[in-house]
Amino acid sequence: LCLCNRLRLRVRMVVVDFELKDFERLAGRKFSKEQLEDALLYAKSELDKFGEGKASAEISDTNRPDLWSVEGIARAVRLFYGKGKAEEVPRMKHSGLKVKIEKSVKEARPFTVCGVVKNILVDEALLVSMIQLQEKICNTFGRKRKEAAIGIYDFDKVHGNIRYYGAEPRKTKFVPLEFENELDLDEILELHPKGIEFGHLLKGKKLYPLFEDSEGHVLSMPPIINSNYSGKVEPGAKRNLFVEVSGFSLETISTALNVLMLAFA
Repeated sequence: LCLCNRLRLRVRMVVVDFELKDFERLAGRKFSKEQLEDALLYAKSELDKFGEGKASAEISDTNRPDLWSVEGIARAVRLFYGKGKAEEVPRMKHSGLKVKIEKSVKEARPFTVCGVVKNILVDEALLVSMIQLQEKICNTFGRKRKEAAIGIYDFDKVHGNIRYYGAEPRKTKFVPLEFENELDLDEILELHPKGIEFGHLLKGKKLYPLFEDSEGHVLSMPPIINSNYSGKVEPGAKRNLFVEVSGFSLETISTALNVLMLAFA
């Protein structure tokens, strides 16, 4: 209840943009503008924009992050158009992946929850929806990455199990997203746009949190930036994805992960 009250104060309205074809595929039928206006009421939403194959919805319930994506809205709408009963929550299986959380992250960012999405078609519509949901969760529910920061990776580029640990800022380097050259962790905070924007979240920390695979390849430095290698998900084929959420409350980050994984499912 306390979490819901805090969230209600922070979020005025969430707007979700989507391709109409993508929504219709997920909802199981086509919609005119008038039909979509009516349908969105079932998802506690109102039509904001409609035209040129695109639409957007304003979500009135700020305590329902599961509706903050085209997948979530379509899931709610399907029930009222004869497309079946309420969908069961997909059963999760152990992926076989292990993530070792070391004590060295205790001060900077102590908790993470993770999942693997297997054999999903990564097209432009999925990427747009994925990035939009990720940003909305981080900026609202996650209080601009302070309480929850999300990383999504090309799991096919990740080798072996994963280590989550605290690294010395000047001794560790990797190529951050959309950069070409390696930078140490302090340089990333000083030079990368995301480092400049979110660097205050690591201010004063002696060690910075890192995700790293068994071959020593850095996946990301949360809550700042992914690597340009495994942390760059590109469209065009079926892929396996690794998803992680980090923060200070297991309840908060678990909720964020569940919303993401349900949207992927």
